[in-house]
Formats: sequence, structure tokens, C-alpha cells
Amino acid sequence: MTKASLADCEAYISRYEPKDSENPGYLSIKGFCNLFKSIDFNIFNRSHRVVCEVMSEPLSDYYIASSYNTIQMTGESRVESYQSALTRGCRCIDLEVIDGDNGEPIVCHGLSATILLRDVLQTIQKYAFKTTQYPLILSMEIHCSFEQQIVIASLIRQILKDYLYDGVVDNNKSHLPSPETLVRKILIQSKKLPKIKTKKLSKLKKSLELDAINESESQPEDTDEEEEDGYDSDNDISDNDLKDDTIDGNIGTKSIKFTEDQNKEVMKNTENLNSVKKHNNNNNMNRSNTFPSNNKKDHRKNIRTDPDQLNGDHHPLGKYYEMISLEEEKSETFSKTKPDDQKYVKFTKKHLVRTYPKGDLTNYNPISHWNMGSQLVALNYQITDKPMLFNEALFAMNGKCGYVLKSDYLRKGKEYGMSGRSSVINAPTSKIKKVWIKIISGQHIPKPGNSLDGEIVDPYVELRVYGHPADSKTEFKTSPVKNNGFNPIWEESTEFIIRLPDMAFIYFAVRDNLTTDSDVILGQYMLAFPAIMEGYRTVNLVDSDNRSLSPASLLVHITFKDVGDYWSPE
Repeated sequence: MTKASLADCEAYISRYEPKDSENPGYLSIKGFCNLFKSIDFNIFNRSHRVVCEVMSEPLSDYYIASSYNTIQMTGESRVESYQSALTRGCRCIDLEVIDGDNGEPIVCHGLSATILLRDVLQTIQKYAFKTTQYPLILSMEIHCSFEQQIVIASLIRQILKDYLYDGVVDNNKSHLPSPETLVRKILIQSKKLPKIKTKKLSKLKKSLELDAINESESQPEDTDEEEEDGYDSDNDISDNDLKDDTIDGNIGTKSIKFTEDQNKEVMKNTENLNSVKKHNNNNNMNRSNTFPSNNKKDHRKNIRTDPDQLNGDHHPLGKYYEMISLEEEKSETFSKTKPDDQKYVKFTKKHLVRTYPKGDLTNYNPISHWNMGSQLVALNYQITDKPMLFNEALFAMNGKCGYVLKSDYLRKGKEYGMSGRSSVINAPTSKIKKVWIKIISGQHIPKPGNSLDGEIVDPYVELRVYGHPADSKTEFKTSPVKNNGFNPIWEESTEFIIRLPDMAFIYFAVRDNLTTDSDVILGQYMLAFPAIMEGYRTVNLVDSDNRSLSPASLLVHITFKDVGDYWSPE
């Protein structure tokens, strides 16, 4: 609410004025302080605290909260790491599975400790839908022997049960299912494998108690005795074949058929989103030995995805259920030139793209990847840095359900500018905005590190806009207030233009003029522009680990208006 009626004001007074007020019907200083600290006064639009977006669009139309190196989220390898990610609304978590002792597959990551896959799956089954009901994707890298792959498939079926999505690919459709149709379902992302020999397929079929595996599609043409227990020599899994992940089909449905040339190309560069539960256990279905997990990075470095491959229906990945996975730097290269950027954007209108960090202990700026339409931008959730602030701010826009609609520009391109339609309920349109922000005052600004010791701070406020490159140059700083962290008053204003408000973030940081280290902040706050409220507002500050610094806050005044028609980067 930006304009309050007399009835609204009376309701606020009734709600926040102390019951023992000496002047009933009037707002006292104490009542104002209560209002100031309330959700009604907050800069974050309370309507975004619940799911407020249309959830019936294809999966490719949404950003999906994705974690990388999930196993170490809590600092050590424990099932609590997966519990933590799921309860924070993460909708895509990674599992690297290798052979374990006594026939029990284990989950690991690099040189980290290991956890039984059985324990991880039980944790996922328990917490998958505690925070949000929308679909969960398990991004699985399976480097196991054939025997333990059978165990993996059995565990998945036995533990996840009805949560496991078992839809069959419909080649008559042109888009992925929606989050709404996949409520309380778990999808499994895994690499598509070559054809399976009849003997091993029969063993898998018997082990999983399935009737629907199409043997005619999986049986290779050459059935010589020397290959009976192995795999088709023309389809041996090479090092290059072990680079990418895939969202694979469901156990019991046939895989997509390609010509021989297509098969080799797709095995090198693509991922599959058939539906879910297929032989996800079949990542190395036909290998008799395990694949060393410490070789994973070497294989990832070999990934080659040329911009010319992102040509929609003309690419081997022409089917809507096929996807690619890119290391952050490879994904970033597409933003360097406009033609490549637009190919990427066009590709993501129909297909899912997953990006992941180049290292296990660092995060990358997710905004450039979101700007190109990448849906699964995987980050290290255990690292509390600015990229995770962006991530938290983005997914706060839709009730922290793990899904946020991409900008209409990314979904519809210039069509959106012509139609003016928006899929966000009661959210700002994408017209060019002029924004005025006044930094009025601060309250209870802490010392560095929230310490009680040290000198009194000289606080100043820094404001920045992040988003599309056309909007990311805006920066404003107030003057410092000397020796006052209790109630500094600035009364300083700035104004700026936001061309793509649906893709913009507003960042507030309070710093100490006495501190020379630019990385030290006294408090900060990040929010996505579509969730911002006009008027006099409270900005509740958090520390560098994104933990509340209550009662530390800022008082600001915000207004904005449309100053131009829809702007398109195209």
C-alpha cells in the first residue's frame, strides 16, 4: 500500500498504539516506533511473502533455486546439509554418487567425507516439501559400477516412492510441464547413456521389478557373443562422454532415439529432460568399474558448447525436454557478444540451462546468467557472500518457494513490449522507471563485526543498483555522520533510471568512514525491485552472513514512476 485512506490510518493507530495510550485515536511516539518496526512499514512488499506469481507456465519460464556442493553446506559432510538446503527453499540439489563398501552407494564431493546414499535419500524424502510444495530436482552424477547402479535405482524407488515423477515424454508437446502440474514431485537429472545389452537390461528389469522397459529400443543391433556382457563398442563411454549431467527419463520408459551421428554429438554436449526416474542409475550403466570422482573436474574442463549450437530447433537439442549444463565461465562467454547473448536467450525460452561454479569454495555473480535466461544457476549455499544475497533476494519475490518467473523480456522478447502483459500478480510493470530514494536516518547502527568495543562509528550509506548492464552503473553515497551510530541523520536523496525493473536489485550498505577496508560493512540489505514498496519505509539490516542485526535499520522514502515505454535490450 502506498496511499493510505483515513480508515487505513485508523486501523494502523488501533493496531500499533499502546492500549494504555493517553490520547486514544492518535499515534504517539511509541505507537509510531511500533509501526516503524512492523511488516506494514517494511520496504519489502508483504504480498511477496507468499506465492504471488502464476505457476502454470513451463519450467523453462522460471528461475529455479539451485545449490552446488550441497553435501558441505553445514561445513562438513552430513545429511543435515541437504536438510538445510531444502528448508531454505532450494529446488535443485546435487548428488555425486560413487561405489561404497558392502554394495552401498555413497554420496561425496571431491575430497569431502562421504554419506550413504540411502541416508541422503531418506533425508530428501522427509524434507523435500516441508518449505515448498513445488518440484524438486536431484542433479545426480553417478560414477558407479553396474551393480551399484542397480542398487541406486532400487533405493530411489523404495525411498522416494510416489514423490518420484513417472511421466512419459510427449513428443506432441512443445514445452515442459509447469511447477503447478509437478507439485510434490521429485525429478532426477542425470546423463543419458548408450544402448544397453539385452542380458544386462534383463538383469536391471528384474532387479527393479519393471514391466515397461522397451527392450527393442534399448537392444543394440550387434549382439555378438563377445559383447554380450559388455556394451556396444561403437558406444563406449569415453572421457568426453562423462562431462555433462542430464535430466533423464523415468524408469520404465524408453529413451530418445537419435541417428548415430546425433547420438555421438548429444552424448558430448547435452542433457536430457525426458521426465524423471529413468535409469538415472544408468549414468555409467554399462561400465564394470567405478569412475574416480577426483577426475570429475578434468572432464568438466573439456566441455565445449559453441554459440552456433544454441539455435533452438536446429540444434541437436531441438526437443523441449533436452538441456545443457555449463561451467560459469563457459556460460559467461555467451554474454560477451550480442549475437551469442541472444542465441542463449532464445535457447532458454524452451530449454533448461544449468550453470555451476568453476570451484567448490567460491561463488560467481549469478545476475549475468539470469540476464540471459539460465534457469538453474547453482551456487554454494554454504558461502555467505553477495552472490547469495542476490539469490536470497530473487527467490524472496515469490514466497521463497524456489521458483520465480523470468522477466517477460526473457520469456517473450519484444512481444512483451508490444502487449504490455505481465504474469506477476500486482507487481510493477516492466516500463522504464524513474526512481527517487531519500536516505533519511539510521537506528542502532552497530560497530564493525557487531562488536561492543572500539570507537564510535562514522556511518554513511551506499546505494547501488544491480541488474541488466544498462542499469548496473548507478551508485550513490551519503556523507558520513561523525560519532553517531545510535541515530545518524542524513536527509540525502538520489534519483536514477531503471530500464528493466523486473531484472533489477537495490542494495543498501552502511559502512564506517573510519574503516579503510572496503569489505567491512556495518549492515546491508538487498531486495529485488519488483518487491519494493513506495513511501516511508524501514530497511532492516543484516550482517555479512545475512543474519539479522535487529534493531539496526534505515528509514528511507521511495517514489517511482513510469517515464518511458517498454525498453528492450534487443
